This record gives sequence, structure tokens and C-alpha cells, in this order.
Amino acid sequence: PGAGTKAGNPRRRRRREPAKLGDVSTFEKRVTSDTYLRRLYLTRQQAVALSPIMARVTEMHDHTEDHATTVSARVAVLDEHNVLHELECKCYLSSREHHFVLCTGWSALTKQSGVALGDAVVFNRVGQGRFRVVRVKGGV
Repeated sequence: PGAGTKAGNPRRRRRREPAKLGDVSTFEKRVTSDTYLRRLYLTRQQAVALSPIMARVTEMHDHTEDHATTVSARVAVLDEHNVLHELECKCYLSSREHHFVLCTGWSALTKQSGVALGDAVVFNRVGQGRFRVVRVKGGV
């Protein structure tokens, strides 16, 4: 380091590298309450894997002064019987937190697939932007 540079300053924050949010090819969610039969909460990485639009929306929101916003995107998933289900993925953005939820269409999918408390649902990528949802009785 030359004159005038601050090498190794412990107070200086290191810039975080952005996570590769779209690199998820499979993920599992456990159904631990009745709420998860009606709507399923996702991590940011899982939501972005299902709907890449969520990455752009959350990145734009991170750089604005907006305090609360709700964004939704349609997501198409296949069940174990190759039936296509249209789901809504909602993103609730605030100045502090981002919450991602699969809501509209999710309860119909869980009923048709026989998902119950204690089961796990596994999302497997089956093509560009398409996932298959498989019920695992009693979890994995």
C-alpha cells in the first residue's frame, strides 16, 4: 500500500459479493404447521429460483428509499402427476426485511397432492424456469 491508503482498517466494511441467487436446482420445505398448507414461506434464494423477476425487484428496492412495497409474480410448477399449477409468489419488501410467500394456488396444490403436517415438499428444477413439486411423506 502506498502513502495515504488505509490497509487493514478493521472498521472499514468489506463489500459483500452478491449471492448467486438463481443457482438453486432443488430445495426442500417442511410442512411444520397448518399455515404452510395454505401458504409457504420461502427464502430469497428459493423465491428467485422460482421467479427470477424477484431478484431484480429486490435489488432495485435495496437501492431506493421506499419503505414498504408488495410485489407478486406468477409461478408455474408441475406436481407429481404432471399437472401444471399456477401459483402466486408474493414479496413483501420493507426497509429492513424481505418476505417471500407462495400463496394463491398453493393450498389447492397441497390438497391435490395430499400434503399433510410433517411432510416435506421438494422442489426440483425440470427445465428453464420450471420446477416439479414432490411430496415426501413424513419428510426426508
